[in-house]
Amino acid sequence: MERYTVSVLPLEATRFLIPFRPSSSVSDLKKELVRRLAKKAAVVDVSQLELYLGNKNGPLLDDDDLLEHVVRDASEEELFAILPSAPHSGSAASITVASQTVSQVSQTLRVIRISFPMSFLSTFRREWQ
Repeated sequence: MERYTVSVLPLEATRFLIPFRPSSSVSDLKKELVRRLAKKAAVVDVSQLELYLGNKNGPLLDDDDLLEHVVRDASEEELFAILPSAPHSGSAASITVASQTVSQVSQTLRVIRISFPMSFLSTFRREWQ
């Protein structure tokens, strides 16, 4: 088993350390990464995920290649996973947008004041006493 460090972009603070067999394909590692991303509420289609060696501008890894053929020293080389630009439902980007929207609605609701005419309040009090 080797330990592969994978940084996920554009989720800047998301890095995974994945123990994996070097005899596995790049595609198998991508599937494991997608499984781990799902635990973090990011839904990603494995076919759209791209893995690069060294940095986000490094060489693109082919799904059919074996890890042992493209990553010479897993302890020294980092992999970069690039997520598709359009977020899928449930992804971290859409969750952020949803929480910002809820926050805006909640702030709006705090400003709303309900006004009743005094005659209504008098009637209401009489009926409940």
